[in-house]
Amino acid sequence: MIVKLFIAGDPYWQRKVANEIDTLVHFRDDPPPIDVPDLIAADPQRGVVIVGRLPGAVLADQRHPTSAPDPRVLAELLETLDRLAAWRPNADVFAREGNYMHRFARYQERGILDADDMRSLEVLVKRHDESSHVFCHGDVLPANVLTTPAGVALIDWEFAGSLLPGYDAALLWTLHGGHPEARRQIEEHVAAGAVDPDCFLVNLAMTVTRELRRSDHGVCGGAGCCRRRGAGSVRGMDFRSSDGQAVVAVQFPGHGVEVDDPQRGAFGDAVSTATAA
Repeated sequence: MIVKLFIAGDPYWQRKVANEIDTLVHFRDDPPPIDVPDLIAADPQRGVVIVGRLPGAVLADQRHPTSAPDPRVLAELLETLDRLAAWRPNADVFAREGNYMHRFARYQERGILDADDMRSLEVLVKRHDESSHVFCHGDVLPANVLTTPAGVALIDWEFAGSLLPGYDAALLWTLHGGHPEARRQIEEHVAAGAVDPDCFLVNLAMTVTRELRRSDHGVCGGAGCCRRRGAGSVRGMDFRSSDGQAVVAVQFPGHGVEVDDPQRGAFGDAVSTATAA
């Protein structure tokens, strides 16, 4: 078994601990169609969660992996996320993290998004009300993905909740900025119809801006999805909706990005690529 002790006493993490406990309690009575750890005991007041240990190894130890995932494992992970998103819990007990515009407004305050970005994002978000949200893991870091003898399993459910379809896949795409082949595989999976392209686009904007907020380290890599703006002073990413009506340019001052691969991926209508200016 594994004993998790959250030593951060701030209200934010107290809510996250409580959310993981509620999620695992629900899984016990209404199992999802994927492998998850069993809850053994929990004390939300003390921040203690005890779960059963699943056999296997994590996909990677780093938030931004230094090596690309095995394409077969990534394919299985994407299929696992599809099954999770298709699952309909028998009770509405999960956190609703779907106030996208509120979160985007916070990133605008930090200078990551501008007024044009916000207008474009509002167009996209309004197309999908809360009824279109699905259950997502919410934090599919490589260290939260186990490759087990039975397949892929997900652990650490603090951020689980209802989000637009494709949030987990978008986070995977964002975290694999140094591995264009992995990103291309995710784009192809989305383009094959696994996720609504505009939902994936909004989630990309969310996950990329979140990573930019977390750190001033590069998240884009050389995947052909970034371009240099001006005299190399701004790191940016352009996102284009499937009908071309909304374009979001995510920027982060102080960093230039060289683009080695100008080729558009299979998700070309949703992710606008460009050569370095």
